[in-house]
Amino acid sequence: MELLRLTIPLIKGHHVLVLHCRGMVDDCGTEAFMLLLNLLKSLPQTQRIHLHCFTGNTYVLSRWLERFPETWFGFTNKVWTFYNTNRKH
Repeated sequence: MELLRLTIPLIKGHHVLVLHCRGMVDDCGTEAFMLLLNLLKSLPQTQRIHLHCFTGNTYVLSRWLERFPETWFGFTNKVWTFYNTNRKH
């Protein structure tokens, strides 16, 4: 986390910030994603972000899009292991 705190001021508007964030084993990572979102609060809302290998739920997804509408979410085959709480019906 400290390295990220030191890096944030170096991010320029034309950069795409690519992040890899995961929770603990058998956890969709809500706490980790929300902590990361809080760490990035100093960035402009227009910052382009790619959340690589996203494993969060719809709550996390909507919070990220509210704060950073230019967020893209990457998925891998891990989506097949999502719990029902991660899936939107």
